[in-house]
Amino acid sequence: DAFMAEQAQRRAAATKACEQIIEKLQALLGKVCKDVTTRAKITDAPKESALDPQPAVTLRGKSKSLFAARMEAEEKAAAVRRAQAEAEMLGDFIRLADYMAVSACYALVTETAECFLSSLLSPPGKAGVWVTSVSFAPGEMAFSPDLPHFQEAIAAMLEGMVTTVHAVPRVLYMRQFKPYFLSGRAEGPDAARILRASTRFERVQREAEAVMEEDFTRAAQYAEIFEDYRAIHEFGETWDFDAYSEAQAAATVQDAVATFRDDTAKLNRWYRDLDRMKLFGAERNLQINSKTLKNSLIPVTTRVLDNLRGLLLAVGRDRATASLSEYSSKARDLGEQPRQVADFAGP
Repeated sequence: DAFMAEQAQRRAAATKACEQIIEKLQALLGKVCKDVTTRAKITDAPKESALDPQPAVTLRGKSKSLFAARMEAEEKAAAVRRAQAEAEMLGDFIRLADYMAVSACYALVTETAECFLSSLLSPPGKAGVWVTSVSFAPGEMAFSPDLPHFQEAIAAMLEGMVTTVHAVPRVLYMRQFKPYFLSGRAEGPDAARILRASTRFERVQREAEAVMEEDFTRAAQYAEIFEDYRAIHEFGETWDFDAYSEAQAAATVQDAVATFRDDTAKLNRWYRDLDRMKLFGAERNLQINSKTLKNSLIPVTTRVLDNLRGLLLAVGRDRATASLSEYSSKARDLGEQPRQVADFAGP
């Protein structure tokens, strides 16, 4: 979740930066279009009479030869013709600028995605990029978040990059440039469609999924060390205090004492084992957190030990009370004095 939130923030910042760039491009294109159209509208091209033999022209007190005046007029006419030709190409010019922007967006996304894949293959640190917690599941170790969660997060991140560039404004479709398209209709490439059809982008998606699958395979192999603690988990799932209490109450003193001694020793051994339990491990991009698993097992030992201590006191008290009652009864029987001779001999 934190990863996705950070990616959303980065995409929002990228969107803002792209919009600012397009605004600058729009301003530059508008300036160029205005300059070209202004030059193309100049009507002071030389007329035929200007090419006829004329006396020298006087300009600001200086005499200009007929040849110089004619050359100047021809240059002005050529400039107007060039400007008019450029004006006819403004639509293509705008389309080219738009295509370059789309190409830049495509390159930005693909290069960023490839950089992300490279970081997955060779993480910068040894502690892992993402944290997943290990727990017991029937017949295997489970992880949370699991593999599908990470794969979906990566796919969503890559798709978010595509939608981000798709939302970038297009100068090709801006109203102020519509008059420059002689056909009256402007069409251009779709950056999102190009990216989704790109073999480079598809390769990044495929290999990123494969990297995460391999990381979770490694994590599953690492998590096998916690199978030694499964007995504690299963004991906590199945142990019934009431049934245990009834069994101890029905057992003989010797059996009850032996059972208490063995169970207490086993729980103390489990508690010591948990104290030495490894809390964190790393498999490339994954930091495997087993602290949560340990925290779920410790209460099993402490709770059952507390129950056993209380039950031992209760059973001991009940048995001591029963023994005292039996002893008192026997003592009363032995304390009675025979009143007849036959009582001394018995029945």
